[in-house]
Amino acid sequence: MSFTDEGVITLYRFGIVDKKHAIKTLYTHAERYWRDWFPHLPSYTAYVQRLNRLADDAADRLFSTAVSRIHQPIEELFHWLQEKTGIEAASKVRSYRGLLVHVFGRPAAAILLLNGLPQSA
Repeated sequence: MSFTDEGVITLYRFGIVDKKHAIKTLYTHAERYWRDWFPHLPSYTAYVQRLNRLADDAADRLFSTAVSRIHQPIEELFHWLQEKTGIEAASKVRSYRGLLVHVFGRPAAAILLLNGLPQSA
């Protein structure tokens, strides 16, 4: 039987709970006092490599999930802006000021349309 990914994470969490934030301190403590719980504890180098790999995998999955969650709403927003403002017709813009009006004015107008135009008194 080998040391599993679950074992790597469990050992790390035990260390954090036990106020051992430095990985070397955590590993040394586990080697001395928790060997019964972790009988297949690998070398320090192997443990750190596995912990880093798991952290990288978790970060990649978290980033992928975050991107996929925001991608669709952003795509829908840009589609809505294009539909309401015709903003992709930027080839008609001939000056810097015209570009500013095109880039900022049209989305602002679309947002006003979304919220309803303010009623005059």
